[in-house]
Amino acid sequence: KSTLIKLLLGELEPSSGAANIGVNLDLGYYSQEHTESLDQSMTPIGMFMESHPLFEYQAEAVLKKFLFTKQTMKSRIDTLSGGQKSRLQLAAFLYRNPDVLLLDEPTNHLDIKSILALENFLKEYMGTVLLISHDKRLIRNVCEKTYRMEDMKILVENLYD
Repeated sequence: KSTLIKLLLGELEPSSGAANIGVNLDLGYYSQEHTESLDQSMTPIGMFMESHPLFEYQAEAVLKKFLFTKQTMKSRIDTLSGGQKSRLQLAAFLYRNPDVLLLDEPTNHLDIKSILALENFLKEYMGTVLLISHDKRLIRNVCEKTYRMEDMKILVENLYD
């Protein structure tokens, strides 16, 4: 999986063939190690408004979709749980609305409610999603096809045939 991600991000060159993302596509990458980039002294609403040109009520509406209460929106990030920090990073990342989402184990460190919020977002998302996950329930609920590597071959399974 790490080789695939690095090929798609352009961090590795393929030993043969080509690995290309479409021209002018915005690729959004969500890694397992994402919360280190959060400014711990800020509040979720402050961080969100600083990174996106929104009014406070608009930022609140986005954060509510990711299960933030008025109280947690205004709490310092360093007081949030690991799951809340993951949801905050996920909300900011997904709000950016890239053309292609590359999600590497996005449910790691998330509680059940957070996974459901992610699932609901992915069901409504209109772009392309490459989801790398061991969470079979999430895969069943949001994916149309799965790809798996076996004996140096890629096998495709249509989930709704």
